[in-house]
Amino acid sequence: MSLPFLAYLLAALALSPAHEDISLSARRSCSRSDAPGRTAIEVELRLRNEGERTICAIVSDPLLPGMDLRSGSLSRALVLRPGGEGELRYGFEAARGRFEWKRVDAAIGDPFGLTEIELGVEAPATIVVRPRLAKLRRVSIRPWMTLPAPGLVPTRAGGSGTDFFGLREYRPGDPLKSLDWRRAAGRPGMLLTREYVQERTADIALILDARKQSEVLSGDRSLLELEVEAAASLAEMFLRQGQRLCLFVAGGGGTGGGGAPRALPDYGTVQLRRVLDCLAAVGRGQGRDSARARRLDDVPVHHLPRGALAIVISPIEPDDLLFFRRLRALAHQVLLICPDALDFAGPAGREEWPEIQARRAFALERRLTLGRIAQMSVSVLDWRPGQPIESLVRAVLSRPMAVRRV
Repeated sequence: MSLPFLAYLLAALALSPAHEDISLSARRSCSRSDAPGRTAIEVELRLRNEGERTICAIVSDPLLPGMDLRSGSLSRALVLRPGGEGELRYGFEAARGRFEWKRVDAAIGDPFGLTEIELGVEAPATIVVRPRLAKLRRVSIRPWMTLPAPGLVPTRAGGSGTDFFGLREYRPGDPLKSLDWRRAAGRPGMLLTREYVQERTADIALILDARKQSEVLSGDRSLLELEVEAAASLAEMFLRQGQRLCLFVAGGGGTGGGGAPRALPDYGTVQLRRVLDCLAAVGRGQGRDSARARRLDDVPVHHLPRGALAIVISPIEPDDLLFFRRLRALAHQVLLICPDALDFAGPAGREEWPEIQARRAFALERRLTLGRIAQMSVSVLDWRPGQPIESLVRAVLSRPMAVRRV
């Protein structure tokens, strides 16, 4: 009676390939189609048996954070003859994220499934789904400091520009077209030169708070996604105006638990791609759960350009006051855009008296914290998520901000 089972076992051992007999290669290709709010991505994996024995393999691909599987399957059983190929196809949707694959897992065994060899086959690929951004209209900013480069920020100095600034005495070397010939005709021997308002560029530092308290959900939307889209829209607007911009993220570990994303100061469309790539990776790893990610003060403010306009997007906590003191001590002009997490979450339906009291206490604590930050000469923008960010930012940045020593 045991002979059939022994024969079954011996056949499985004879048909199972040895590790040195396995030679697999893989090729991955990805295609995408963008739609409002979502991006559909199709992944195709093709495996080829480079060895001389037929192998039976169960191929599986990992499910990465942020993937919403829509079609196909992440695993498939394949029988590959020598030189033969097999494929694995699936499709998923994603709103934002950086998806990086390094290999595909293959479990190779005999046709009876008694033995199994696990193998990782290299199949690298990377695809980035950048956050949505809104095309904001130009906002005339009034920074305290500017860079010695031509731009769109009017200064309080005369030079070359378009708006009239004033008159001064002629100096040797002034272009003749800048002379005020009408006044020279009325006052012989006196030459005056017209000056115009100089327009320069400014340093903008975007600081995004992606810590755990930004993970407030309202339906299928989160407060963190709203902050990321606001940061992307502001970055596109400032870079389109020719400003120099950098990005720092607090507690937004990238895929694989790496450090917080950042983009050092630069100009133009290349910098915009860097910023959007950094924002795509925000909150898609485990870096935000580390001990250092729990404080806004861990942002390296000493890396900010000198005199930069720092725009902080954060729901804030009372422990974050030290961070704003450090920014002001380094003579940075600071704008805090504080989304109202309580307003974003909305009413939780029928609430008991303890929940009502807790909401009132949270609102009062937030109001007091914003007041203490405003006393540091920080411009505070109390943002209700239903309001458009463009009009609120325009109302604050288009007027000069008062300077106060702290």
